[in-house]
Amino acid sequence: MSEVDLQDFINRNFLKPLDEYLRKDGKWQEAINSPFARQYMRDGHVYAMPASAQPQAYALFYRKDRFRRAGLDPEKPPTTWKEFLDCAAALTDPRTPFPVS
Repeated sequence: MSEVDLQDFINRNFLKPLDEYLRKDGKWQEAINSPFARQYMRDGHVYAMPASAQPQAYALFYRKDRFRRAGLDPEKPPTTWKEFLDCAAALTDPRTPFPVS
């Protein structure tokens, strides 16, 4: 994922800040002092963490039960950005900033 993708995800409220989890696990200082912090932070909040400075592969995990509940086929996850955004719209409750259980 590039910095541009991450910033776009933040703009669209696709990501929740990881601050409370990082503080709980004692990783907050490591996150904000990283040379990569500019890439995954916005307004003092951390939205992602690089595993290392080495090139990485990314994966998207999804919940099949949420797909079913939204009327999506859980055996056909998105394979393009358009499909991803369509699925995100179907899975998002506009009354809340993030889907809740």
